[in-house]
Amino acid sequence: MLKSEFRLIALIALLVLAQACGSSSSDEDIVPVNKKLVSYNESGSLTSSAAVLGATFLGYGDLANILEHDIKTYKVVYKTNLGDKEVEASGIVSLPEGDKAFPLAMIHRGTIFSDGDAPSEESFSTYALAGSAGYIGITPDLIGFGTSKDENHPYYLYEPTAKASVDMLVAVKEMLQEMGKKHTSEMVIAGYSQGGYSALATLKWMEENEENHGFEILGVAAGAGGFDIKDVALGAIAQDDYPSMAYLAFVTNSYVENNDWNRPRTDFFHSDYASGMTNMLDGRYGQGEVNDRLPDNVSDLFNPDFLTGLQNGNEAEFLQALEKNSVADWAPKAKVRLYHGTGDEIIPMANTIATKNLMIENGAEAVEFKELQADSHAAGAMEMLKEVFVWMRSLE
Repeated sequence: MLKSEFRLIALIALLVLAQACGSSSSDEDIVPVNKKLVSYNESGSLTSSAAVLGATFLGYGDLANILEHDIKTYKVVYKTNLGDKEVEASGIVSLPEGDKAFPLAMIHRGTIFSDGDAPSEESFSTYALAGSAGYIGITPDLIGFGTSKDENHPYYLYEPTAKASVDMLVAVKEMLQEMGKKHTSEMVIAGYSQGGYSALATLKWMEENEENHGFEILGVAAGAGGFDIKDVALGAIAQDDYPSMAYLAFVTNSYVENNDWNRPRTDFFHSDYASGMTNMLDGRYGQGEVNDRLPDNVSDLFNPDFLTGLQNGNEAEFLQALEKNSVADWAPKAKVRLYHGTGDEIIPMANTIATKNLMIENGAEAVEFKELQADSHAAGAMEMLKEVFVWMRSLE
């Protein structure tokens, strides 16, 4: 998914709850000693008039009446874990100016490949517009980008994704306490594509580990996230001419890097690509550049024995890892709306529908699905933008 398209989704998800949130956090929620926060540094500022101009330039001039606050943005560095290793990770926070207590919104980014595309590393991030709409906006870079760019990115790995997100929430709460910045106890989580997966992973971790840190989750909007990873992977390799080989390479390399399988990359990738895979995905190249360096067909990228093993079940270790890291088979308590476009060529809509059905079978009472009339994965992001606005308004 294109970075700019996800940012528009992020902006709308942030904008629409400004009128819905009102209760201030109590003294009992304050963290007296910093457990996660390492540092925060101002990285930019924006007047409300500049925010309106930017939104108008992007074709969303009708948002002008919502972008009311001057803002400051901060790069936040905090402690989290990748397995047993403590890591310093980072993300961006946008703060609206003023003494009012503002709600929080964690908006997860979509897939990125280049270090320069990390939200906290850009000269100006569209996520910063959250503050102008009256939110304390939080977007984790996730491990492998930003401050932690020298680490392997745990792409579509549940625990490090969720922990990096929740640990940033704790760090931001500590930052706000240090700054004397008020906030409400209400929060929304949203994302599309990898961001949709990350949004559900964050909610799942918070609910199952009772780590809400004093916040009430009003709702989660998750679009086209490939929530059942095994289903997506098996469907992708069955196509052979999958439209973005970079995604398949990224997922496979992530699982090889972040599991103790002690197997050479040639067990997974064709010998023509195995040796260069780490360098190809080290953050120097964007998605388009990675795709240009990869073949057009699944059968040319992967070791044929690996593909056969996925199809007949002999690659049990890999398949079990895909199942373990999926976020489809559970019962969320918070309100969840899942989105997917009819013409998505990257992640099949059936995957999201099956996720909704499975959650309901597991006992979830507030999960729903919204079909989007969109002819591509990227177009689905644009349609979700419109639907998220309507749905979030209904939460008031």
